[in-house]
Amino acid sequence: MKRLFGTDGIRGITGQYPLTEEIIFYLGKAISETLNIKKVLVADDSRKGSDWILKILAAGLNHSDIEIDYTGVITTPALSKIVSLDREYQGGIMISASHNPPEFNGIKILNSNGMKLSDELEIEMEKRIFEFLKKCKRPDISEGKIVRVEKKDEYIDFIKSKFEKIKDTKRLVIDCSNGATSFLIEIFYNLGYDVKLVNCNPNGENINKNCGSLFPEKVAEEVRREKAFAGIAFDGDGDRVIMTDESGDILNGDILIYILSEYYAKRGYNAPVIGTIMSNLSLERKVKELGLDFYRTPVGDRYVWEKMVETGSLIGGETSGHIILRDYQITGDGIVTALKILEIAEGQNMKLSELKKKIVLSNQHFVNIEVSKKIPLENLKYVNEMKASAKEKFGNNIRIVIRYSGTEPLLRIMAEGENDKKIEIFIKEYGDKIKNEIKEVSQ
Repeated sequence: MKRLFGTDGIRGITGQYPLTEEIIFYLGKAISETLNIKKVLVADDSRKGSDWILKILAAGLNHSDIEIDYTGVITTPALSKIVSLDREYQGGIMISASHNPPEFNGIKILNSNGMKLSDELEIEMEKRIFEFLKKCKRPDISEGKIVRVEKKDEYIDFIKSKFEKIKDTKRLVIDCSNGATSFLIEIFYNLGYDVKLVNCNPNGENINKNCGSLFPEKVAEEVRREKAFAGIAFDGDGDRVIMTDESGDILNGDILIYILSEYYAKRGYNAPVIGTIMSNLSLERKVKELGLDFYRTPVGDRYVWEKMVETGSLIGGETSGHIILRDYQITGDGIVTALKILEIAEGQNMKLSELKKKIVLSNQHFVNIEVSKKIPLENLKYVNEMKASAKEKFGNNIRIVIRYSGTEPLLRIMAEGENDKKIEIFIKEYGDKIKNEIKEVSQ
């Protein structure tokens, strides 16, 4: 079991475990011993504290003779694409906590192909870090050598090569979550969109703060006010997107995946579509109605990607808006996804509301429980009781997922099924029991 890495890199509050000075420094050394890297490209998503992490990381990397180029604030998918295209680099490092609040930060490591590392490599890195911590004294952190470079145009050129300028100007409202997409917004202007920006003024302390893909109702309000064609809400590092139609109705990741699946299927696509254990049951059913297989993976876009490669899939993603279009990108890319959805709408001369109405999602009910430590689920009495009780009360007409978040200190419980009201009461009742049990066990 991993102790530092979650589903998307190392993440925490800057300066606190696991983002301590020692761990960040020795991560640099572990990277050098685990990956064949001579030069790495680093970026961040605008958070306060990123400079501190960069300085310590550079010291650890320089100590192992790895050169560091820093390209400033860009999205994680932009960094991924640049590393995959620019053979000057053998890896990338993104300093980001994605959708987490501004007090959080994180470190995502990419290989020479711009892809996230496997579980096996991350476990090996952790092993080396803890060995260094045992053997070595507190590291002497001296400022590492960092070369500032401008690389975002390489990503912008990639987008230009994939998407044509629109024929009829459309009004968009774009919420950048005060994060990395704020620095790439020219892409939409270049393609001919009339854009109203909200939450596109990063100051280091406002990223994801009541805005962006976690709060799509904010952009929805502005869409209605502006009478816009669509709304687009990114997360802090730009690998997620949630959209709204012209009425401000929200299109989450599952709806976007269905729109993409139908579009591809009509053009002869016959490979599977990949979701996760959290994907809506209606998405699975509707994709199968298109004649396509639907597979589920654990939560995390790296697992979605691995299944896509295994099955030859071109479409995969998560309800959260982490969507991979494999004929465009090798990771979730909010900008690519949004542009593809807009391209589909324009090509069919349809509004997003017309595309959205083809799928009606079943209700999913959630309980999120804050935890100080992740107690094995099999050791929690009420988790086991909940599963048994659900089978007894609902039979096969309920789907329950209980999992620890890989990016936040939360236990997440989700339930969906046919008997909506009873399921809502059921999950709340057991959510309270599990919350109290965790509190007692953790004391």
